[in-house]
Amino acid sequence: MEKPIYDLIIVGGGIGGSVLAKVMAEKGARVLVVERDKQFKDRVRGEGMHAWGVPEAKALGVYKLLRDTCGLEVRWWDIYLGTQMFAHRDFTETTPHRSPLFSFYHPDMQEVLLTAAAAAGAEVWRGAAVRRVRSEPLPTVTVEQDGWMHELRARLVVGADGRTSPTRKWMGFEVQEDPCAQVIHRGAARERAATRGHLVRGDESRQWSRSISRQYRPGPSARLSGLSHRCAVEILEGTRYSAPLRDLHPHRR
Repeated sequence: MEKPIYDLIIVGGGIGGSVLAKVMAEKGARVLVVERDKQFKDRVRGEGMHAWGVPEAKALGVYKLLRDTCGLEVRWWDIYLGTQMFAHRDFTETTPHRSPLFSFYHPDMQEVLLTAAAAAGAEVWRGAAVRRVRSEPLPTVTVEQDGWMHELRARLVVGADGRTSPTRKWMGFEVQEDPCAQVIHRGAARERAATRGHLVRGDESRQWSRSISRQYRPGPSARLSGLSHRCAVEILEGTRYSAPLRDLHPHRR
């Protein structure tokens, strides 16, 4: 029997792949999501959405779903060094869209969204590994599942398989990166090589980290989580972050 041609095959069932599958299936497209994990695992990665992502999640119809199942709205953003607070912001009052930050436990978020994609009509293969993607004569995905190899065709293939995406390599896409510059909260984080231990408050344009760092010399250097390894920066030389992730998510205890 000839295998069906999908409108869309999505490689990867994370937040990007699952939401795309849900939205396209709701519009009537025949969608297949290929996800390698039978059960999503906990590992170090982003577990929060900045305020500008909240309107996007609402427009895609997944914000309420996440909020009601696994999400936590975070209105206030406070940053401490030891016991000293040096940043305090109310996001609902200081963003154009009046949105809070949004936090979630990553494996729960993935499960909720992939389940929603299936409920919308997308076909989901769990525990399946994509072995090859080729574009000619018709986009074709080779999938291994339970010891069997499948050749699946689609009008369009989307690689949503992470920053080390094998799909990208198979298709020969070039990687382009912006210059290494990160803006976080109201401060500009400069690369360590350029200005070691230096942080400039965007609203006041003054150097203030050096005096604080001298007060907290013991301990490891603070690093910004979530930045690429190449762009990792030290905000304050000789300081430590005072709120481990396990205190924010009880799953990590």
